[in-house]
Amino acid sequence: IEIVSPPRKKTKKNNRQQGDGSSESISQQQQQRQRVQQHAASSSSSSTSGPIADFTVATYNVWFGQPHPHRRMEAISSILSELQPRPLLVGLQEVTAQLSSMLYPLLQSMGYEIVTQPGQQQQQQYYVAVAVLTGAGAGAGTCTSSGAVSAQLVSSGFEPYSDTIMGRGLLWVHARLTSTASASSSTTASSASFSSSSSSASPAVRVKDVIFTTTHLESFMRNYPSPGSTYDGVAERSNQLRQAVRFCTDYATERARHGTRIDAAFITGDLNWDDERKRSSGNDRRMLDVVASASSGSGGAGRSSTSDWTDAWLECRRGEEGYTYDAKLNGMLRGNLRRRFDRCLVWNNDRANSSSSSSSSNSGNGGGSSILSPVRCDLIGTEVIPGVTYRKEKQRWAGGGTFVASGECTELPVSPSDHFGLCVRLGCRP
Repeated sequence: IEIVSPPRKKTKKNNRQQGDGSSESISQQQQQRQRVQQHAASSSSSSTSGPIADFTVATYNVWFGQPHPHRRMEAISSILSELQPRPLLVGLQEVTAQLSSMLYPLLQSMGYEIVTQPGQQQQQQYYVAVAVLTGAGAGAGTCTSSGAVSAQLVSSGFEPYSDTIMGRGLLWVHARLTSTASASSSTTASSASFSSSSSSASPAVRVKDVIFTTTHLESFMRNYPSPGSTYDGVAERSNQLRQAVRFCTDYATERARHGTRIDAAFITGDLNWDDERKRSSGNDRRMLDVVASASSGSGGAGRSSTSDWTDAWLECRRGEEGYTYDAKLNGMLRGNLRRRFDRCLVWNNDRANSSSSSSSSNSGNGGGSSILSPVRCDLIGTEVIPGVTYRKEKQRWAGGGTFVASGECTELPVSPSDHFGLCVRLGCRP
């Protein structure tokens, strides 16, 4: 796993080509990781695990396409910087070596540390990355009515999928989120409130350990494995999603054996999932049904139950379309394809404990707990970049499952990506 840290404050210009591993020596990275882990261990022993202030996470397929890449990466970084509160964890898909050289320095300047899928930068293909807001100073942390949330990167890794022809896998980070809030501040503040706490009570440090993952599940591919045939990736996506779910719950179980409680897990990214068509059920099974089959498949201790995983969009905005690939609303696209490809799935340890304890009426552990849950979910990057256009060649149907260039071009506006991003706000609620 390659980690790109934020620049030092005195650095005025960053000319490093990010993602190739040459910008920072391995020994420096190891020393930095040891410092983070030592600090994380000390903060864990002196902090409480009560309700944490609200924070946000995001996922964004940045698109490997060529139209105006520099302007698009500038637009994406600007979108993330203007979100209030700024996302602590961001999953990125379809990153290329070219795009990373433009986007990573912009994210670094905002205090993000980048964790990148290993081994892809030397190949002509795209990959996934996670940005973690670890930087100190202006712009770092998340200010809310309940205090400030900061992130520490504890560990990270990449799990290749066992069933893929596209080199797909799960990139994960274990992050420790620390919230400094007044002991008397409310944890039920409105999800739209971003003002600072004015309480003069002594601060209470609250800690949540989370697993944040991002992935790009198997894609649809025409004319494979032979002309006229189609590789739909349905079986592969289902297996990959189950593997991702099992990794998260297994990691939580393993860490619990070593004294660390994982409070929540996130599976984010371009999941290429097709289960929400208006006139049909789509190619894929209902996503939460597949998640449930992974959760109950082994029946092992520590596995999550069906209700422990939620889809953030369905939790917050059920009944609304939420298409992240939308050929009708994205000015850069043409056609009719509209899908909610990009999603954020949330697993909650508090919800699992609450569910299990509720079965015992005499346990006394149920009703007073606060559960970390999605409280707001929004599409981001839905506006075109002002004054930027590109010429797109029209395609015509040639039969046999193929399209060919027509020789005609049309002038189209440029959006930050062919996908909209997704931002999810989470908060501890009774």
